[in-house]
Amino acid sequence: MVIECVDPSRVDDLKATLEEFANLMERYLGATIEVNAVVDRENPELVIIG
Repeated sequence: MVIECVDPSRVDDLKATLEEFANLMERYLGATIEVNAVVDRENPELVIIG
């Protein structure tokens, strides 16, 4: 899933959204979710292991 935030001033909103999404996935689907990275200029790539 990709969630995009094009307004740098709203990064905190993005992080809150990711946490809420993770909580809902855990509660309703029994998933185990770990939000540990956001891709940006300083971190341009992410390796997903699953």
